[in-house]
Amino acid sequence: MIDLNIDYVENLATHFLPLETWGFVESSRTVSMLIYNSQFCRLRLDIVVDWHSKYFIISYGRLHALDDQSVMKWKGEDCYCWLAPTGDFRRLLQFLDGLTPEDAYKTSQKPLMLSKDWESSVKTTHPDINSLELECLRHAMIWEYYGLHFFQVFDLRHPDLWDGYLSFLKEYYRLHDEKLDANLARREQTRTPPDLPPYRRC
Repeated sequence: MIDLNIDYVENLATHFLPLETWGFVESSRTVSMLIYNSQFCRLRLDIVVDWHSKYFIISYGRLHALDDQSVMKWKGEDCYCWLAPTGDFRRLLQFLDGLTPEDAYKTSQKPLMLSKDWESSVKTTHPDINSLELECLRHAMIWEYYGLHFFQVFDLRHPDLWDGYLSFLKEYYRLHDEKLDANLARREQTRTPPDLPPYRRC
């Protein structure tokens, strides 16, 4: 049984992620969170506890992202400041792969490192790897595969790349919303409190 604590998470990060290669240095630590900064972006590792399990997630933020908040004010608007491994991380990789929003919306195929085929391949070559190590290795492979371009999307010195990603997201969700049936649309409109649009990111 793994004792998932912040020291274990740090060991995972330093063992599997090429932190020094990309200039990441520790900037903040709590009992459940570890943040590294580089010249490009912020990297956050969070221990999450729910009713059934205890696990950790890896998120990315631009250099203005707040340590302990997922939403912040940016240019007068509330926006998400951390990109967690949810659907929008998948769409970031699709953006980097050169897909159009239309292609990303229509395809059911996941980017390589998010696919079950990739996981199966890793488990075949590393039969003793656990799920936490697998997640770190996934991100290490993403860094290797996309290289500098991955980090430059978050880089405040390259706002054109970030704006391109946000335009991609906005168009993706426009296509998504067009497919909502009228009943679902009405439920979305009456939901309280309203969620931020998923493309509202900074």
